Amino acid sequence: MMMFGLTGVFIKPSYQTKKSSNIILLTPDYSGGKVDSLLLVYPDMMVMHLDQTVAYENSKRISHEELTERAHEIKIVIGQGLPRHVLDNLEKKDFYFIPAPASEGITNLLVSEHNIANRKNVIKGIHNSKHGTGWIKLNGPGGTEDSVKVKASGETNFELAFIPKHSGEHLYTLSIHNASTLHQEVIPIHVDQEGPLRILFLHSYPTFETQSLKNFLARKNHSMVMRYQLSKNNFRYEYVNHDPIKIDRITSTLLNNLDLIVLDGGVFSSLSAGEKALLDQSILSGLGLLYVTPITTKSHATLFPFQSTSVKSDTALLKITSKSFSFPTTQLRITPNPSTIPIQKNNTGILSGYTFRGAGKIGFQLLQETYRLALAGDSISYAEVWSPLLEQISRAAQEPSKIRIITAFPWRENEPIDIELISATENISLSADGVPLPLKENVSFDNIWHARTWAGTPGWHVLSTGDGTSLDYFISKPGEWNSLSRVNQQNENNIYGRQDLDRLSEKLESWEEIPPLIFYIIFLLGGGFIWLAPKL
Repeated sequence: MMMFGLTGVFIKPSYQTKKSSNIILLTPDYSGGKVDSLLLVYPDMMVMHLDQTVAYENSKRISHEELTERAHEIKIVIGQGLPRHVLDNLEKKDFYFIPAPASEGITNLLVSEHNIANRKNVIKGIHNSKHGTGWIKLNGPGGTEDSVKVKASGETNFELAFIPKHSGEHLYTLSIHNASTLHQEVIPIHVDQEGPLRILFLHSYPTFETQSLKNFLARKNHSMVMRYQLSKNNFRYEYVNHDPIKIDRITSTLLNNLDLIVLDGGVFSSLSAGEKALLDQSILSGLGLLYVTPITTKSHATLFPFQSTSVKSDTALLKITSKSFSFPTTQLRITPNPSTIPIQKNNTGILSGYTFRGAGKIGFQLLQETYRLALAGDSISYAEVWSPLLEQISRAAQEPSKIRIITAFPWRENEPIDIELISATENISLSADGVPLPLKENVSFDNIWHARTWAGTPGWHVLSTGDGTSLDYFISKPGEWNSLSRVNQQNENNIYGRQDLDRLSEKLESWEEIPPLIFYIIFLLGGGFIWLAPKL
């Protein structure tokens, strides 16, 4: 027995068996109950846990470096999932992902890329609460901007408004007050100044509405020409920040030097077929067109591509900047459809909005007598009615290139950030804080380039191109936006992962080593017998 035991310890014999080649990989915050359920269905699968993950019963640790070699064996991933830089290194992503339950905090955040100074801007998001009640407050450089009450546990959609006073880079704070805790997150916001527009008003006659809108736009240094048709061939003109000109008819030269045309129904009906054709061609090239009265003639559906429905009321109740206002309107509402983008709407339909036509946009405004807001001194509500509509319809500013960060916010130190660059220049260059980045052109589309950078210290950083285009971005500190980061990581694992659990029972022939402890026990039993036998 002693010789047999020693032979087994040194030779280490093994036996042939069939063993599952599939791995259940545990990542942080996995559910032990789900692991139990999986093992009942797939008892032959191996359970392994990632670094910094609590071990499951008899699970083996696997490092990030080993994942690359054993990627084809990983069939199920449970928990928070694999980080993006780990996913990128896996040649084969053939796993089914079971996400961990959503953690408490902000799980979704939407901040506009273009925030305008002295204008109401909005932050939207989703907050997951386990306490049931609390507050979400937005604090800016000047103090509290807005707040929302959390009334129940679970997910709560919130919308917070802020009005920045100056352009530039600002840091706002999102404070989450629960029953006994206070948690804060830093939101980086880039604020732009309102750019000047070149606007042509073609109206049948002057109105209080037109004069109020003219005064509002004049204070913002927009360039305007206003033409009122007093008779068939007699016009009255007004100019704001523009040299005097005469407009007897619409020409392509005139339209090419404009960002937006504001029309009423009477002037539109008086346009010749040639003028309407030139107008349509300019819209396709990027010009914006805004109607202040709806066009109901079906023959003009090309230049007014909206479907309308009749309503009984000739007034509309609308909530603006947390206040409710009643405005006169026509007894028409624009019917919602996927191609119509609303700006202002209520339960009766869309009151202002636009649709795309080629590179340009066609919009409408059904609200009337909005000048009463200006007369009452409520400039913020008046700007909320008109500014988003005019700016979104107007001709888009020409940029030599455009930089966009593809990686979802937040961005952190030493984590990869993917960048998309659109440029018509063949020899375009991109740098991060002055350090050149290698570019890879998209294989399917011309003039689209991709790059990746690893951010440095927390704070503001800048991406810039050789043609002068730049984009500021903010690196968050460790520990900030943990809930949002987990959701982003789970979403990436869902994208890469498979949608089913097939092919999980396959087994491979392998040689399993007999545990040396068995031979060591045999050796001890033999030695014990030799020692004990003479004493019996």
